[in-house]
Amino acid sequence: MVPTQAPHPARFQPVIFSDAGSNLYPLCETPTEMVPKALVPVLNRPMIAFPLQWIVAAGFRNCLLVAPVAEHAALAAALRTLCLVPPNVDAADVGTKSNVAVTASAASSAVPGADTLSSSPSSPVLTVELVPYGPKVGETVRSLLHPNESVSRVRWGTAQLLYWLAATRKLERDPLVVPVDLIAPHMPLTALLGTHLASKPEPPTVSCLFYERGAGEGTGKERERDGPANLFTAYARAPVRVQEGISACEHGVPNALPVYNPLLIMDSDDVSDKNASDLELRMSLLWKHPYARISTTLLDSHVYVLRLAPLLPLLETHPELNSITAQLVPFVVKCGWQTRLSEKARWLVSPQTRADDPLAERRGGDLGASMPAPWMSVSEAQLATHQPYHPRAEMILARLHPEPQRPLPPTAVPAADTDKARASAATDEAFMARANTVPTYLECNRYLLRQAAADAPLLRRYPLPVVAGSGAAPFEMPRDAGDAAPIHARAQLSADCMVGAGTQIDERATIKHSILGRLCVVGKNVRIMRSILMDGVHVGDNAKLENCIVGTQAKIGDRAQLKETDVGPYYVVPRGVESKNEKLVAYDDDDADASSSTASAADADAP
Repeated sequence: MVPTQAPHPARFQPVIFSDAGSNLYPLCETPTEMVPKALVPVLNRPMIAFPLQWIVAAGFRNCLLVAPVAEHAALAAALRTLCLVPPNVDAADVGTKSNVAVTASAASSAVPGADTLSSSPSSPVLTVELVPYGPKVGETVRSLLHPNESVSRVRWGTAQLLYWLAATRKLERDPLVVPVDLIAPHMPLTALLGTHLASKPEPPTVSCLFYERGAGEGTGKERERDGPANLFTAYARAPVRVQEGISACEHGVPNALPVYNPLLIMDSDDVSDKNASDLELRMSLLWKHPYARISTTLLDSHVYVLRLAPLLPLLETHPELNSITAQLVPFVVKCGWQTRLSEKARWLVSPQTRADDPLAERRGGDLGASMPAPWMSVSEAQLATHQPYHPRAEMILARLHPEPQRPLPPTAVPAADTDKARASAATDEAFMARANTVPTYLECNRYLLRQAAADAPLLRRYPLPVVAGSGAAPFEMPRDAGDAAPIHARAQLSADCMVGAGTQIDERATIKHSILGRLCVVGKNVRIMRSILMDGVHVGDNAKLENCIVGTQAKIGDRAQLKETDVGPYYVVPRGVESKNEKLVAYDDDDADASSSTASAADADAP
């Protein structure tokens, strides 16, 4: 089994960055402002509910949520509706009353309604602290290496924000960075942390989680173009080790996590064409690792386990390392095979930081106490004793499908073709994805809906966070439904649907494989297939929607025909319109209350 050297909450501090939802265009576009990506609904729950549930299931009781101050009030209101499921507790016994406490920093006092940010349930299972996206204008940040000096940055990216959180004493343990959009039911967070700690002789400087791409690739050719871009990943062919004891699904991920030595991580932003097949590698890399694997089928989950103490001096002296994903992690990976790169960067750390368990040493053996950072009072004489630091990165690979065994006898039947595998494919298939693009967002909703409708055993290991009024799956028609009921008795809804509270569905409406939010209105003879309707959507009579995503408060006119179309919030689709493979976005216009503009999917690149 995966060893745990110490309770994970005592060693790590979860940090979530609420990034912009530009890749979800047009789902976050409103006429006046951007909808926070963290609040885009997945299965009628705020997207952020799923990484928070992932964190709670690992035993953590507090989390830092870094977001723009203007979003704090909306985030706090959404967090107050969440009820997370603690470890070893049945979801049916939790109820619907919120058990998430919300606190905010003093910077939120300038936001209207900030006095309502604090929320204190009687017995919270998680406390979320809302932190602004960097210091206020004019605020000085004390240097950690030179206490008499201050540190300033033109832009505070995710990596430099970790430095700022440590300098302001909000981050005193090793950060566990979790994205706001990750859906990872087959990867327990405890398995990832245990794999990180099992590395010898000490945990690596950075552990990053990669997974096989697959979500969103069945949503149609037009949508697939908006999916995750290719990521060039080079890593040593032989794994450093294979960590056993990972709980996984029966017919998918094997019960082990392979750990590799990463050699190169190149995002598609670094190449001219995201589908380019040419990749340049240094000869020094090939001389040192002549047997390397190069892949474009892996994706970065943006889950990182970082060692704070050795990274802080690097982040202070190199402000150009601004982003964790784009700059910091690739730099640490390159330092693994470019032995002199860290020396050229003057990456120096104290001998104390190089200890096998530096956190335990600084805390006097008590992993739950505050970390008295000794670098807050570093003298010039002490700096002279610092030594070059040689970092080490590890790549933990979550395989969604077992590697095929070759060769197979001619009469052998692959495991995926057996009757037992086919019967369990719908409810026990391996899945991991980030809902950060329209195709993967759509696939995350469909996957979770299938699991909920089938009451899959997976949901007992990966319980869904509870939100009042989100609806239940499998769907059952109200027994007392009549002409005056919200859902007409003559409406047809399949069991694999989810309908939010207050939604009205008129007679002869047909809804299959779809998610309807709260307070929606569906007219007569409407046909909705494999679609997602967010809160407050109005669908006129005789309309037809197939494979569509409709944003909050949008209106679909009578007899409109939409197929594989993404409708932004507040957009008004005129009656009788036919649309296929389009993105429809509402814009603010002084001449009309709800003017609209249509852009084809080929021209609607994310801003």
